[in-house]
Amino acid sequence: MVLVAHSLAAQPPAPHPTSSFSIQTGCGSARVHYPPDVMSRDRLKKLLRLWAGNLNYLGQPVPQLELCPRADPAYRTCGDRTIASPNFLYNAQVNINAQVNIHAGERRLREFEETAAIAPPELNPVLTYTRSALTFWLALERARFDFLTAWSLDVLTRDVAGVSPASTCAAALDAIARASSMDGKYRLTTYDWHKCVNAEFVRGLGQYPEAAWRRFIEKYSIRIDEDDCD
Repeated sequence: MVLVAHSLAAQPPAPHPTSSFSIQTGCGSARVHYPPDVMSRDRLKKLLRLWAGNLNYLGQPVPQLELCPRADPAYRTCGDRTIASPNFLYNAQVNINAQVNIHAGERRLREFEETAAIAPPELNPVLTYTRSALTFWLALERARFDFLTAWSLDVLTRDVAGVSPASTCAAALDAIARASSMDGKYRLTTYDWHKCVNAEFVRGLGQYPEAAWRRFIEKYSIRIDEDDCD
């Protein structure tokens, strides 16, 4: 009996059965192989939205105010999708105080938090990174909407998710203050101010935590075969 028990104990563990499915990535597709007895397909598909190579939360940032799908009945005629369009503010706000595109960003943040709730501890650095980016992008669009609604420069000097435009983007703010037309202020806000604030945030955000993602897929015996991306 002892010999039999020893013999059984010496056997290597049986490999997990694997399944696979395909996903679209930033430059093509990938085949994901995983053990379904360790990680369910539905859970893994949601967690894959945290992967930097996927069409994920970061690859699809918060919708900008200029978003205007022509086929969507919630929007009026798009025009040139700038402040010069008669329907610009309406298309950024379907009902009073209900910004469509900002709500789309809020919805994406809620979807992210639902994914975060099922993520294992190995992905905590990825969650922190992604949450910071989504929160910032939403705050950036909200500040721009508030300015284009009230045309008060004070709105653009307020902190945006930890970035202080008043101290880091003074040149852009000065140009906006001196602009003589609404269109000029709009363009400076959309490009110069937006680019400056975003660049300052990205510098502080740092690089995607690739090592944490690798620990996650290794622990759960997940393999991702990507198409070559030229």
